[in-house]
Amino acid sequence: MKLISDLHTAWNGLSERERQGLGLAGWVLALFMAWSVLFKPAWQGLQSAQVQRAQALATGERLQTLASQAAELRRSAAAAAAQGEAGRPKPAVVDDGSRALVVQALGNRARLELQGTAVWVTVDGVDGEQLRQGLKTLRVRWGAHPAQADLSATPDGLRGRIRLQWTAP
Repeated sequence: MKLISDLHTAWNGLSERERQGLGLAGWVLALFMAWSVLFKPAWQGLQSAQVQRAQALATGERLQTLASQAAELRRSAAAAAAQGEAGRPKPAVVDDGSRALVVQALGNRARLELQGTAVWVTVDGVDGEQLRQGLKTLRVRWGAHPAQADLSATPDGLRGRIRLQWTAP
């Protein structure tokens, strides 16, 4: 009680200009507190929601791209299955067309070799993503699946050999 009466006495002892300055400071402090407690969290939430929305849209576009690629692969596989064995080179034949397909799929750092009844793809300095895409191309277009691999990582990329086999139609 004494504190309130002391404050009241001190307030009355101030000049009109000092009272106006303290009143203005009080309003500024009240507005700052209202901003900090009420509006700032909502503003930050709105900004983070916009970032999350953009990320969700990008993820959705990526999923749509992947879905269309999967549908295209299904169509290619169905067409290859319908075409049957006539469209596939025989495993024991390594001709210029077969070599060209391997170079197209894996680049100039890949060679196709025939050893007995096995067909080998030898790679030297092929990066992992290029090898994955190339093997996918060979699987879809040629019907060949990797049966055995002897690969090692080098600073230039992957080096080694992959034995291919064909699935029966």
